[in-house]
Amino acid sequence: MYISGIGVVSDKTEKDISILKGIRRADDFSKMAILAAHNAFMDSGLKEETKVNLGVILSTAFGPHVTTFKFLDDILDYGDANVSPTLFSHSVHNAANSYISSNLGIFGPTLTLTDFSKSFYQALLVAQSWLEEKRCEHVLVGYVEQHGKEIDYILSNIAKEYFLKEGSVFFLVSAEKCLKEYCSINVLTYQNEFISGFSLAKSLLEPKNYVKEVK
Repeated sequence: MYISGIGVVSDKTEKDISILKGIRRADDFSKMAILAAHNAFMDSGLKEETKVNLGVILSTAFGPHVTTFKFLDDILDYGDANVSPTLFSHSVHNAANSYISSNLGIFGPTLTLTDFSKSFYQALLVAQSWLEEKRCEHVLVGYVEQHGKEIDYILSNIAKEYFLKEGSVFFLVSAEKCLKEYCSINVLTYQNEFISGFSLAKSLLEPKNYVKEVK
């Protein structure tokens, strides 16, 4: 499995209006995901026609929680009959992935994985199995996180040992060598035991126990 493209977006990154054209109602969580995914694909140098066999896996710990809490606040303030349906649709974890596929014109499979501490490791495992079974030739694997006031309260008062940074990062991984090759991941293992992408129960183990053999 080869990493052939990288895209990074932080809370300091200026958002490219041309890429986000037509999705002005999308929340910041989705916009960060789209920009990072787009940058990773462009960085790889792959042609547009490869999007037919391109999959997308988005991972996150808290998802679009800023939008979710805004939706809940509006229910309390205005009642469930008067809440914006757009706000509700953006509160769904998979909304960002839908935006990525439609905005970038991707026709392959998509998946959103949510876990408080290990979602990106699960995403790598699934990407590995998609490539092995030839479901895709390439997969955009990413992680997105937002830092809202609710999380800020939790980290400041309850979970002081944790630190959350806002941003998004995507890697374009491929089954074969492409124009760029940042590195290759030979195998994902746990204590010298091969981990199949189909055995997601393995991913419930602590991330620190994973060993990525990288060239």
